[in-house]
Amino acid sequence: MTKAAKHPLIEPADLKRMLASARPLPKPTTHVNGSGLKAYQYMVLVRPIEDSGEITFKSGLKIYKPDETRERDEHASMEGYVVDISPSAFTFEPSAPVPALGDRVVFARYSGTTIKGNDGVNYRYMNDKDIIGRRTEAA
Repeated sequence: MTKAAKHPLIEPADLKRMLASARPLPKPTTHVNGSGLKAYQYMVLVRPIEDSGEITFKSGLKIYKPDETRERDEHASMEGYVVDISPSAFTFEPSAPVPALGDRVVFARYSGTTIKGNDGVNYRYMNDKDIIGRRTEAA
């Protein structure tokens, strides 16, 4: 099984590697949603960036967060990858930019409803207006 089949979204490091080797990038229509979840109405499905649960200091010392703190921090996260967009999302303003599948987006803190997908990963359903920006790679 290939890495793309296990992880449906392209990680930034993989994107750089793909561009360097001049392989064609997958089109948004061929995007695979392995979560088994579909967004309806004005909703967007986002995979939040997961917290490793550890803090590393300059001295090399590592401290692991308690489970309660880690869960609270995960719910307060503000970045993730777009997995699915409903057809009605982002229709409130025709001239507004729309994120594409796989884009890394910034969203409002504590927004959305957390649900576990078929692949065991936690996803968030959120309103399209909760997405406040898109993060681009530094040049």
